[in-house]
Amino acid sequence: MAIIQTFLLDKLSDAIEKAKSSTFSSPDLSQLEKDCNELKNSIGEKFNSKITEKLYSLNNEILLLRNRHHFNIETRRLINNLRKTLAEIKDELPRRASYTCWTKNTNVSEKNTYRWSTRLTDPNTKIPSFEDRAMERLLVGGFKSIGLVGMAGVGKTTLCQVSFRNLKVMSHFFPRIWICMSRQPKDDPDFEKEVARRMLTCLGFEDKVVDKLEGQLIFAVRQQLKGKRCLTVFDDVDEDWSGGLPEGCDGTVIVTTRSRNVAENIVGRKKVYGLLPVMNKERCWDIFMGAAEKDGKALPVDVSEIKGDIVERCGGLPLVAKMMGQIVHEKNQNKKESYN
Repeated sequence: MAIIQTFLLDKLSDAIEKAKSSTFSSPDLSQLEKDCNELKNSIGEKFNSKITEKLYSLNNEILLLRNRHHFNIETRRLINNLRKTLAEIKDELPRRASYTCWTKNTNVSEKNTYRWSTRLTDPNTKIPSFEDRAMERLLVGGFKSIGLVGMAGVGKTTLCQVSFRNLKVMSHFFPRIWICMSRQPKDDPDFEKEVARRMLTCLGFEDKVVDKLEGQLIFAVRQQLKGKRCLTVFDDVDEDWSGGLPEGCDGTVIVTTRSRNVAENIVGRKKVYGLLPVMNKERCWDIFMGAAEKDGKALPVDVSEIKGDIVERCGGLPLVAKMMGQIVHEKNQNKKESYN
């Protein structure tokens, strides 16, 4: 059985056991425990992402059950819904035999591994020296928090994404959570609650479950991460909200921001690292050409004659170099289509 599914099923069994030892107990809970054990015995080596999502949902909904101190109609309805979901998973198993299980060696799509709330980098993006140093800070020395500071386009998000998707990081941290801190019009006025909502979504909570946890969002996040070696990235932070950082987890928090003061207030002065514009002109040129000749399609003309002008326009900012390369690539594609 894959590691993630084993973990989720064991966690569900523990939650049911704790619910049974609380202030109320009932035959319904015993039957729920029996259903869970039957599923553990029936489930095999092959899964799909839908089954995993349902297991996440079950673990989220069990929090509601543990907060109940009396058995009533609403409690019975909740238990019945849990049993129904377990039955759905069990019924799906025979029809899902062709799906590949989740293992460290499986090529799983990004959306099944974690949920991004920001733009994705190219999977083949390379950051010389930066990646090695970031990895060392993540995996060696027990760093609990890291702040990356720099102007827009300098590569803060790219550096974090490359490290976030590194195989060593993926095997070292579970879960991994990526939160884009940009505000949206429909956000909760209490931004700490909004951040908690986004974290629960990344952990697999369904929207309807998150809505039911209103008033207990931060508590739910801390319960989910308690004792886990998790990696949490808060990307593009623009204000101090350190009171909402995860507590009780044996993991690492990375904060990216343009403000050194914000970073220092959240993670501490000694844990802040500044990213400066790239001084190596060849590095910006390589980024530009990588985007311009995306998919291995060489440019029809020699652009080396304007290399100096392009590098100067980049201003040492990797993001600007990439955007300029993408513009050239798109123009080249449009010309080919117009000829056809």
